[in-house]
Amino acid sequence: IPETSVSELRGLAWEYCGILRNATGLETAIRFLESIRLVDAGKPGLASIELRNIYDVVGLIARSALARRESRGAHYRTDYP
Repeated sequence: IPETSVSELRGLAWEYCGILRNATGLETAIRFLESIRLVDAGKPGLASIELRNIYDVVGLIARSALARRESRGAHYRTDYP
C-alpha cells in the first residue's frame, strides 16, 4: 500500500473535489484515499497530525459531495447542473 504526502492530498482535493466536481472524479478521490495508508510514526508530530487532518477532510468532502447531487454555493456538480 503506497504512502502519501500533504502535497499529494492537496492536489487530489484540488483536482477532484474542487469547484467543478462530478461523480467520476469524486469516486476517484475516494478510491485513492482507500488505497493509501498513513504511516503511524509513533508519537505524533505536527506534520503527521496535519497529514491525518487533510486526509480526513478530503475524504469528508468527497463523500459528502458525492452524496449531494445538486450544485451548492460556489461548488458545481458538472453531472447534475
